[in-house]
Amino acid sequence: MALGAESVATAPGAKSLHEAIYYLRGRGAQAIRFGDWKYRIATEKSPKEKKSKRKAASVTKPEKINVETLHNLSNDIGEQTNLIDEHPEIAQRLKRQLATFETDLRKNLRPAGVASGVSTGGD
Repeated sequence: MALGAESVATAPGAKSLHEAIYYLRGRGAQAIRFGDWKYRIATEKSPKEKKSKRKAASVTKPEKINVETLHNLSNDIGEQTNLIDEHPEIAQRLKRQLATFETDLRKNLRPAGVASGVSTGGD
């Protein structure tokens, strides 16, 4: 399984050596690509409410919402058309697979630093 961005590019039309590609943000998983399908879940700020001229702008933090998208990259490489409503079964399968990956990732995280017993070459 590969981690990281789509810059793990191969020649056009070449098949990936990996079953799934996971997209990470910070210490969590944000998206999965499996074959031609890419599922993404992201936390975004909700659209701002229109400010009233009579009332002062609210000082509270903007509400955050989860946004899920599903794209078929074989005919939508620019990820312009969200197909989540047309293919809910694919979205749910990829969502479960992404959640399983993230659970395993969090379980196996270790603090940043040098692993014990590893030579740094300067010894």
